[in-house]
Amino acid sequence: MRVEMRQTWGRIIVHPRDRSKWPDQLWVVIHMEDDLGAYMRSETQRLLKSWHKIQSPVWDAHVSVVRGEIQAETGSIYPFDGQEIEVRYSPDIYQAGGHFCVDVETPWIQTIRESLGLSHSPSIPPHMSFGVIVQPSPIYDLTHLLPYRQSGEANNL
Repeated sequence: MRVEMRQTWGRIIVHPRDRSKWPDQLWVVIHMEDDLGAYMRSETQRLLKSWHKIQSPVWDAHVSVVRGEIQAETGSIYPFDGQEIEVRYSPDIYQAGGHFCVDVETPWIQTIRESLGLSHSPSIPPHMSFGVIVQPSPIYDLTHLLPYRQSGEANNL
């Protein structure tokens, strides 16, 4: 059964802040509304019954479009940088590693990737990361509370 997707807005950001681990690689993310990330973390905290502390990822709630797959070109201008775009997201929260995510859909992922000469689909299916576990309890396995996906596992939308 297909989940009804919800609509929100995000801003395309080339070279998001704090990318010191990957200074020469190109990163493009869609930064999601701050209120949405806070709401999703609150909902996750409620679902987990406060067993874990959840904080925002380094780049806040975001969708990774290009994950350092190519070298950044100094002085390049990316016409999509800063554009506000529509993003549709699933309300179904899942865990992937220490991150909490929801599936997303937007044609911009394919458009941006193809404009940079990359495959239209990223190696990891499109998702919004909105939270990370910072204080794991002795019971770290949350698979009984939220679905767990391995990196790169296909989405079943």
